[in-house]
This record gives sequence, structure tokens and C-alpha cells, in this order.
Amino acid sequence: VEGGKNYTLRVGDYDAGSSSAADSLNYHDGMQFSTIDRDRDLKHDASCSRTRGGGGWWYNSCYKANPTGVWAGDRPAEETTGEFLVWNVVNQKHVTQLALMIRPKD
Repeated sequence: VEGGKNYTLRVGDYDAGSSSAADSLNYHDGMQFSTIDRDRDLKHDASCSRTRGGGGWWYNSCYKANPTGVWAGDRPAEETTGEFLVWNVVNQKHVTQLALMIRPKD
């Protein structure tokens, strides 16, 4: 957002007890929201948004989670080249659904 907030992600406590996946968000804590036209990730030789599926996300360099990527079906990770829906720490299971609940800080 020009002249305003860049939507910085602050990760709070992760409730692993209510999830089938482990925490893949802390890696992105403190990152600004990045898109193809507003590259704010830490990868200096490329844009994570451009090379990882085109979606916007709080990319670090690049990600452990990419929920805005394209769904790759049952194709293994080595065939998707990182452009697809990813939640890297998933207890050896494929990600088929993902719900993020985000609230602004009071």
C-alpha cells in the first residue's frame, strides 16, 4: 500500500493441538506482504511471488508455506518445482485443504 501499511505479518502462538500440520508460519514472522508488483521478500536474486506460483504471501526467502500457490493434485513435490500449494511441515501428508484465520492486532 503506497504511503501506508505494508501489512506486516506477526505470528502469535500456534495451536498444534487443533491442527494436523505443524507450524510453517513462524518462518514468515515479521515479513511484509509481497506480490509480483510489490516484491518485499528477502530473496535478492528473484521474486518469490513471481517464481512460486504468482500469488501474494508473506514470503521470507521464499517459504515454508505457500497457501496462495496453485493446487497440484497428487503430484510429488519434486515434480511441482515449488509453484504450488505448500505447507511444508505436514506430518508426511498431502495438503488438500487449508484454512487461515487472520485477525488484525487490536
